[in-house]
Amino acid sequence: MEAATARARAGSSTDAYKDEHDLLARMTEAADAARGLPDARVKQLIAWCKAHPGDRTLIFTEYADTKRYLEQQLRAALTPGREDDPRIATFHGGMVDEAREEVKAGLQRGPKTHPLRVLIATDAAREGVNLQNNCADLFHFDVPWNELDPISWTV
Repeated sequence: MEAATARARAGSSTDAYKDEHDLLARMTEAADAARGLPDARVKQLIAWCKAHPGDRTLIFTEYADTKRYLEQQLRAALTPGREDDPRIATFHGGMVDEAREEVKAGLQRGPKTHPLRVLIATDAAREGVNLQNNCADLFHFDVPWNELDPISWTV
């Protein structure tokens, strides 16, 4: 035991943890490289939206951060360079009444008379908002789903 302790004291602390430091450095590099890239579910949502350009798609999420992430990813893939493109909208609890009513009115007008195609909503759209008349495809982003066969319900 004393010999092992002496060997440990003789080696520098940097050497004792070199493998761990190298592993952490590689993990940090991998995380930095992946930061901001769409995950498998986002890739499937993008593919779905591109395959159904005339349909309306509703994407629910519980979290405001996830809503922002989805909006950034979908806008970058579906409407690059057009941050205010009306084909993508969000619906959340922090909206002013006028903006909320504008989104609801667009949904009620239907896809032939309004350009909205993708609505990303938090639970604020759960009650008191009639979404099913002109939107048949629903994804709940926070519920696990098979990336090769995304869950979609016809309502």
